[in-house]
Amino acid sequence: MADTVKPHLAYLKRMINRMEQQGIGPDDPMRQEMHKAYDAVEQLHRRLEANAGAADKPAVKHSSQSARPRNDAIESLMLLRRTALLPSIN
Repeated sequence: MADTVKPHLAYLKRMINRMEQQGIGPDDPMRQEMHKAYDAVEQLHRRLEANAGAADKPAVKHSSQSARPRNDAIESLMLLRRTALLPSIN
């Protein structure tokens, strides 16, 4: 699964770089949404990689909320997908 998410992570990074090259400032709402989306996908990628390595180990429950993507990050991904900046991954 992590390998499936990796190209989308790279795509978001390229989009952020293009925004920077075009002179879009860090206070621009769309650029901020792009960073939120990148952070959420990066966190998902890390979790998937960690779970792939833990497939042979017994599952351990953690009460920490830090491993979960924040709701605003998920909403950012949905917004980007609706505005056709993020291609469908289905």
